[in-house]
Amino acid sequence: MPPKVTVKLVLEEPELQGAIVLAGEAGLDREVKAVTVAEILDIAFYLKGGDFVHSVASFMDEHSENQLSVEALCEWTQNLIDHGASCLAIKTKRYLKEIPEPLLQLGNENDFPIIELPPGDTQNDVTQCVLRVVMEAEEQGKNRSLTALSNLHDAVVNGASIVDISRIFAGYLNNPVLIEDHEWRYVTCCDNQSAGAAEALLARRREENLQVIVDHIVGESSIRTQVVMDNRTIWQETWPIIFKENVIGYFSICEYEGSITSENRQLVERCLDILALTIYHHQSYIDSTAWHTGEVFLQALLAENYQKEVVSYFAQMMGFDEQKNMSAIVISPISKAQKDQFNSKNWSKYHYFTEYAVHSIQSFIAQKNFKVILGGYYGFLVVFVDTGSKGIRDMKRIGMSIWESLTGGRMKMDVVMGIGCIGKGIPSYRESCLEALDVVRCIRRFGLKENVMCYDELGHYALLNSILRKDEAALRYSQTVLGKLYNDKDADELVSTLSTYLDKNCSYVETSRALFLHVNTVKYRIKQIQERLSVDLSTQDGRCSIWLALSIDRYLK
Repeated sequence: MPPKVTVKLVLEEPELQGAIVLAGEAGLDREVKAVTVAEILDIAFYLKGGDFVHSVASFMDEHSENQLSVEALCEWTQNLIDHGASCLAIKTKRYLKEIPEPLLQLGNENDFPIIELPPGDTQNDVTQCVLRVVMEAEEQGKNRSLTALSNLHDAVVNGASIVDISRIFAGYLNNPVLIEDHEWRYVTCCDNQSAGAAEALLARRREENLQVIVDHIVGESSIRTQVVMDNRTIWQETWPIIFKENVIGYFSICEYEGSITSENRQLVERCLDILALTIYHHQSYIDSTAWHTGEVFLQALLAENYQKEVVSYFAQMMGFDEQKNMSAIVISPISKAQKDQFNSKNWSKYHYFTEYAVHSIQSFIAQKNFKVILGGYYGFLVVFVDTGSKGIRDMKRIGMSIWESLTGGRMKMDVVMGIGCIGKGIPSYRESCLEALDVVRCIRRFGLKENVMCYDELGHYALLNSILRKDEAALRYSQTVLGKLYNDKDADELVSTLSTYLDKNCSYVETSRALFLHVNTVKYRIKQIQERLSVDLSTQDGRCSIWLALSIDRYLK
């Protein structure tokens, strides 16, 4: 972000190196937007605001019959302050020998810099110097605005989400930003990872603060309102997001880190069209009665070292009542094989599949009037359902209905779904989501026949999936149990016989039929296997250890 032009910054220029700040030093950070030569008494009425006012004080000529008194000079200076001047710089010795003490006192009282200019500087020197600094800053601002516009455009073209766009905006504006849909429902925000900024956004979403904006925003104009936080009051500004003459959302900046500069205001107004395009592109996500992109919330919820306070913050932003019983349904809209077909050249097809899935789910939700939160997480779609008094079997029926709505359409989608436990509070929601994700991974990984399953239906596959998360440890276990068998020259035959034997519930007859072998051949091989592995397949422990090792071997090799 380019530096704001301040009185202090201007005084650092070579032409003004000899200038002396005699009073109002605390106001050196006042912004400078223009430069004005002040040699007439009513000059205050012509100021633009943010003026670097300089003068030779010709009206203080002691030889003039119109000479101002010190009291009148102070009154004239007070007018400058009241009309937004940034400072008063006076060249002494010609008309004014020295700056009077009452004027210096006025400067100190108002944190208004009173500056004595270098004796060699002309009025033209000072004017040109200040103009140069202001214009260079404006040029930097234009370049920054163009850069922001270009970056946002590139992000949209490359498929950036609304969450990504909000982060880009917050980075340029150095303040927390908030995006809401056309009915003022939360879409996403970015607080630049500041706890205070997060609190500001939460305060902005409170009903009493939001209602003021809703009641007063008109047409395409932005609106500035105050937001009452627990320990302070800040300003915020909201712009309507317009697409094809319709309001499709609202963009807000909370002035938590600092005031919104005119440059930043122009940046927002120049980039609103791109934001409108992004929201329109993701319209199917936004039309739901209870919508959220879900990305930020789910990433916070499912982080390995998740912080409950952070997740609760996002939950509050979404209107997520932690006292409600909720269950997570995780949807995998396409298989890995299908996804692998969608390389970079036809990425849009994958995006279309996902959009279609979201639209179908939302249509189903709207028809059934469910209270849900829908979001995306690394290629999965996640639905949190307010279960009310429903049990896990009811949740499976809901899941089956969603599955039918997805697979019954024109798109050939290989959809599988997992359902997690029911519970209330952030820890329970996290557990439910992790369980539902495990179900989807088990169905895909182990080729399970059911397309919709609850976590408690996984049985031993839940354990196997947990073991397979640590590949090295799992492979060591497999090698320890089956290693001697793999060292045999007939390893392939023996492993095939052993695997089939377990699949056929340790039946010699069924195994022989499946492998087209004589029963005695099967018995001989099983005897050899038991001797080499030092295992008794007639016991439950023996069969379980071998089955687990074979399963690991099958899915990791």
